[in-house]
Amino acid sequence: MIIGLHGHRHSGRHIVATHLVEEHGFVRLSFADPLYRLALTADPHIGDQKLSELVDVHGWRGLKQHPEHSVEVTLLLQKLGEQVRETFGPEPILRRMEKTIASLPPGTDVVIPDVRLLNEAWFLYKERAYMVRVVRDSDAKLNDDITEQPLPEQFIHRTFNNIGEQDLRMQIDRMLIHLK
Repeated sequence: MIIGLHGHRHSGRHIVATHLVEEHGFVRLSFADPLYRLALTADPHIGDQKLSELVDVHGWRGLKQHPEHSVEVTLLLQKLGEQVRETFGPEPILRRMEKTIASLPPGTDVVIPDVRLLNEAWFLYKERAYMVRVVRDSDAKLNDDITEQPLPEQFIHRTFNNIGEQDLRMQIDRMLIHLK
């Protein structure tokens, strides 16, 4: 089973993914993994430190939530993704995900917490993934970047309203009962 997660920054997608990994044995994959590798290869300065140093200390997730660096790092990754798509098109990232999924043992459950783009949603649709939108009342997009736009409703199987971490976990568990 493949579950794709869609939603704005800080909506709770990573809470859902972490619960699926830790409590239900899912493997977490990410469309953004190639962008993270490219960003580390370029290793720009973020403030007065190299990106690699900040990632070593905080991890990507922690860095994207860091009060001082989160916006700068998110904008860097958005711009990098935009340039990759403009230069090479979306296919290399989609092919990479396809190869990664194919390399997993049969029956491996997968969660992808960063479904942001229409081509990613189409890819997962073809893979027969179950798509979940995670929303939170305080949810606000960072900017008008393409990665901050909602996916069309026809791709979304279920919406989780994140009113709290415990409630979100219960919604996940109920969903899995119906899916399995």
